[in-house]
Amino acid sequence: MVEAFNILSASRPVTMSGPGPIPLSEVYAYCQMFGIDDPDERHDLVMLLQAADAGYLEQVRKEAK
Repeated sequence: MVEAFNILSASRPVTMSGPGPIPLSEVYAYCQMFGIDDPDERHDLVMLLQAADAGYLEQVRKEAK
């Protein structure tokens, strides 16, 4: 999961207010690239990545203040 987060983190959009969340379309592309076909595995990956991403974005926003 850490590897997926690190790979996908590079594809997050950056706006004038800072980094945005990792797009779901990028997670889908990651699943296709690495052969994650099982819907339950994809769901688990999305849930874990979104939780990690929310924590990351919260930390970035705190540091920016």
